[in-house]
Amino acid sequence: MQWVGGGCMSASRFLRSVRAALRLEAIILGRNRHELVTFAVIPLQTLGFLSVVRFAGRADLDIIAVVAPALMALWVNALYTGGEVVRKDRDDLRLEPLVSSRGSVFGYLVGRVGAVTIFSLLVFTEALLVGWLVFGVSLEISALHVVAVTLVTTAVATTATSILFSVVFVNTRNPHTYQNAMGYPFFLLGGVLVPVTLYPDWIQALCRAVYLSWSSDLFREAFGEGHADGWLWRNGVILGLAAVTLAVAAWMLMRTLDNARREGRLALT
Repeated sequence: MQWVGGGCMSASRFLRSVRAALRLEAIILGRNRHELVTFAVIPLQTLGFLSVVRFAGRADLDIIAVVAPALMALWVNALYTGGEVVRKDRDDLRLEPLVSSRGSVFGYLVGRVGAVTIFSLLVFTEALLVGWLVFGVSLEISALHVVAVTLVTTAVATTATSILFSVVFVNTRNPHTYQNAMGYPFFLLGGVLVPVTLYPDWIQALCRAVYLSWSSDLFREAFGEGHADGWLWRNGVILGLAAVTLAVAAWMLMRTLDNARREGRLALT
């Protein structure tokens, strides 16, 4: 069966590329231990944040101290591990054969970056475990459905953001400059440690353009208060931001590949 314009064949090619890329990334993560360095940082950050809130006598803020390191690690992996997929493939001479093949480059990116994001979700378990073992933090999840849905939408948004980073970084001469500059500013805009509702009004609108601000609020409410009013439409906002990000990434990837086929180099500049 074939759709008009080869739609069925394109979808099949996309899915095959996603599956192959997932397997490839699983192998890479298993062999390259340095890709797992984020997991070594999580215990230190969790203990640091929990020490601060406990010293201040604010055990009610335990949830913030546990969720923040996990969201920070998710963003860092999007920046560094997922964000460098295309650049590393180009430097290792893996990208040229892919571009010239019949596989879907976009599907390949979705698979590679998606695998990184799925694996990165383990940081939530790690942060919760460290908090429980050292400080006896016990978080009751009375709104499990909210946590589960928010995990999925956050993973989708993180994957979309990471794909955009990956395409942008391959078009820059020194991506590390941007990576270093996009860490803590986005931790603040994402409200991973301090809720954005405590920020001045003029900056809250800017924060809401960052999907982490929605995710962090939902996690804090679902864990701490046991409910999150309007959680369905708020998760819809996260998916909407992911869709916009993915559309921009797809457009930039198309331009990058067109430029590669025309000029023989994988960069816009």
